[in-house]
Amino acid sequence: MRAVAVVLLGVLGCGRVGFTVSDRDGSVNELMTDAAPADGPLQPAWQFVATKGASNSNGVATLTVTLGAASVAGQLMVVLVDGPSGKAIAPSAITDNASNTFTEVIGARASSTTSNDTLQVFYTSSANAGATSVVVVGQSLFTVVVWQWTTAKPAMVDTAVGLSDQAKSAIAISPPITTASTGELVLASAIVFNQITGLHTGTAFTNDSLQNANGFAHLTDPLALPGTYQATWDQSGSSAYCSNAVAFIVGQ
Repeated sequence: MRAVAVVLLGVLGCGRVGFTVSDRDGSVNELMTDAAPADGPLQPAWQFVATKGASNSNGVATLTVTLGAASVAGQLMVVLVDGPSGKAIAPSAITDNASNTFTEVIGARASSTTSNDTLQVFYTSSANAGATSVVVVGQSLFTVVVWQWTTAKPAMVDTAVGLSDQAKSAIAISPPITTASTGELVLASAIVFNQITGLHTGTAFTNDSLQNANGFAHLTDPLALPGTYQATWDQSGSSAYCSNAVAFIVGQ
């Protein structure tokens, strides 16, 4: 007796799904089958796309970063800018070839008078498609780094911290940052007077760039629980530095 139609009746309790099957002779049979739970495992809300940068140790008025991949609609783009101490730039100083606009994360601003640096973070939470380069204009720019991320939802800043005028040290540490929810995207950066060689052993971050001998990293675990996180980099010698960290909510 061959079934000719299947109609979904509904979802019953305890993961069971009911179907009715109509046979050629008109009889109706009810079948039961196990169904997957409605709530599956928690999925990562972000995915790394690319990090690219441009720099000039002497300082220049314009730095152009060619992106690692053309931007996709809805993508999170984060721009790190390092210029002279006391010479912060406005968001309007950052442009690209897809008409994206950028907002500064004010809480992430940090500086070092000893190393003559001001570190700023800018972002666009839902980028236009087609950007292939980012241009930053300032009085004297040392470093620009651009991160690109795929996110489940447009990013919102949870929290941001800057750490200024840090004394000479053989390591550079980002400020501790405390996340409010599972799976936040945490970025940390350090600008040093010497040279960063890489992340310190045991740090829960992945280093994405050493542009101009500085450190730019993200928290490795895409499902990290709410907590306090801090990146640590090794330097080739002791030097002054400044650093920051930003946590984005990108899901839920």
